[in-house]
Amino acid sequence: MKTAQKSPTSHSRFNLPWVTLIFLFYSIFVYFVYKPYTMTGNLYVFLLISENTYPDGLVEVKHGEYWRLLTPVFLHFSWDHITYNVIGVLILGNWCEKQIGSLWYLLLITLIGVMSNYAEYYFYGPSFGGLSGILYGLLGFIITALLMTGQLKKIMPWYFLLIFAAVFILSWTGIFDDKETANMAHTGGLVSGIIFGFLVGAYFRVKQSMHSNARP
Repeated sequence: MKTAQKSPTSHSRFNLPWVTLIFLFYSIFVYFVYKPYTMTGNLYVFLLISENTYPDGLVEVKHGEYWRLLTPVFLHFSWDHITYNVIGVLILGNWCEKQIGSLWYLLLITLIGVMSNYAEYYFYGPSFGGLSGILYGLLGFIITALLMTGQLKKIMPWYFLLIFAAVFILSWTGIFDDKETANMAHTGGLVSGIIFGFLVGAYFRVKQSMHSNARP
């Protein structure tokens, strides 16, 4: 008796980057629901990390509103802001989620989001938002992990890295000051991504070394 073969389309249908798509969908939803140009409304206040500046802030988190540590990533303040972030996270997140799995990916971007949000909040206060901290965290994670496993040149083109590096550097020069760029969120995300990428890369290098030594 012959068994039916699974078509490639039936497999790929269930291989979507669900976490990435959910994050992007909710970011777009939030952008069109609340008033992005006046920064007002209950939804904005609900997603903001705190209504108070450091060190008096995070009162809401201390009272159990833990989602605030992550939810500023869903806030965007202009069409170019959300467009850049959505495209970047769609590219990097799609690839990363398929490599490490949705659960590990969710944990990764949650930790990166929390760390990048807190970095921006600590230095500049609570009025910020965007997926760019996660975007640069994914960039740092992927580059570091691929470098440590010797796969960077095989997978990621140099011009792709150059574009993200140029935007990151230019944001620190002040050229985007009129956009109130969250530079510490970018930096916090990038550094945390590098740390997690190093840990993952080190794990796979040790695993590969043990596998090689176990061969007769």
